[in-house]
Amino acid sequence: MTNENRTEYFCKACGKQLKENERPCSKCGSSFRHINLYLEDSISISEASIQGKLKRPGIPGDAYKFIEKNKTSGKTKRPAKETLFIDRTHPERTVKDHKVLENDGDTWVLCHDEHIISKAKHRKKKVND
Repeated sequence: MTNENRTEYFCKACGKQLKENERPCSKCGSSFRHINLYLEDSISISEASIQGKLKRPGIPGDAYKFIEKNKTSGKTKRPAKETLFIDRTHPERTVKDHKVLENDGDTWVLCHDEHIISKAKHRKKKVND
C-alpha cells in the first residue's frame, strides 16, 4: 500500500506556484498564500462495513438497526458478506433478518439465511422531569 502526501503553495494574489519557503511572492510581492494539501490512503475492501440505526424520541433502544460488512468466514476462511437487519417498530414483535453469502470462486453462495420473529421486549418510555 503506497500513500502519497504532498503540499503545493500558491500566491493568493497572483496565483504563481511558490516554493515552501518562498515568501514574499517573487512575482507580485504578496505574502499571502493559498496552500493545497493532498492526502491519499487506501483500505482493503475486506475491512468495509456499513452500519446504521434509528432511534425513537422518548423510547430507549433502536427502532431499526442495520449492519452490512465484508468479512472472512470463520469455518471456510472464504470471503463473505454479512447483512443483519433488526426491526423493533411493531409494539408486539421484533423481526430479525440475518444473511451470510460466501464467495465460492466465481459466485456468491447463500450460506446462512435466518428470519426470526419474536415477542417484543416492552421498553418503558423515558419520563422527563
